[in-house]
Amino acid sequence: MWRSTEPAALPTPTGAFQPIPPPSTGCSDPAKLNADPNLAASCSCQAATNSTIALVNTYVGQVEKYNSALTAYEAATFKLHAYERCASDGYCLGDYSTYQAVFDNNYKNQQLYTKSAFGCTTANQSLRDGYCKTDYGNGWNYVPGTDVNAYCTSSPPNVGGGTCCTNKCQRSLTQALSEWKPYFRSSSGAPEPYVPPEPQIPEFDAQIAITCCSQTFDNISAGNTVKIYDITQQCSAEVNKYITDVENGTLPPGTLPPNYYAPAPGAEPSDEPAPEGLQLFAIVLIIVAVVVFIIMMIWVGVRLRKRSQKKTSAPTPLAPPS
Repeated sequence: MWRSTEPAALPTPTGAFQPIPPPSTGCSDPAKLNADPNLAASCSCQAATNSTIALVNTYVGQVEKYNSALTAYEAATFKLHAYERCASDGYCLGDYSTYQAVFDNNYKNQQLYTKSAFGCTTANQSLRDGYCKTDYGNGWNYVPGTDVNAYCTSSPPNVGGGTCCTNKCQRSLTQALSEWKPYFRSSSGAPEPYVPPEPQIPEFDAQIAITCCSQTFDNISAGNTVKIYDITQQCSAEVNKYITDVENGTLPPGTLPPNYYAPAPGAEPSDEPAPEGLQLFAIVLIIVAVVVFIIMMIWVGVRLRKRSQKKTSAPTPLAPPS
């Protein structure tokens, strides 16, 4: 029952991330927003950043549910493996360890005398083996060294005296397992454990246009929601400072908006400022590129993990009890 590939839990932080509030009420004042396009663009950037946090929180919740379901699935799968091994191999471990004595004493190691006593002088080993099969069926064999005297007229044999003989018979291992399996699976044995469906890895929904920033983010780990949140944290801090400076009139001359990126080395910077509409458009494009990159890293990381798991061998079977 062991699968050669087992799903793995996804890394996730504990608990939801909190949205970062704007630094003032200016972002909720339509008059201020209409009067100051820079403020409007920055407030839009802030709102989109919090949309990112909400999206990440949704994903975190899905991952936490997936990991919980995966734990339950793996526990049930292991239990089913132990159940099948007890039924098919007679090795009863884990939740079924109490059945080991039942199998050993009543099936594998059980020995019974022949049902009737017989003459000692005429019974060779072959005949004694035949008496076992006649009395108990194919798969039962004579146990050498178990011959005893019994009263000739006794059936079952009354051992401890008399001039006749009897001997013990025992199942072969194959016969013991063939009788044990239907018993163990019956209502008198153990019910087969339920295994829930294997949980599906949650997908990160990238269908959202998000913000900003002048920072370059690298070393993003696939599936690392904490890193995604770090980006939104830094982005929010930068945008909030810009909003505060705009509202307080303390923005130094020549300060670039949060979506600014330095020109490529050797390129001549343009003296003409970009229109405000283009600035906002650039904000959206930049963050979309960042988020798409993050999502691709998550997707590739999950797929590579699953691919690498397919190459792993099946777990080593549990050793039989000593």
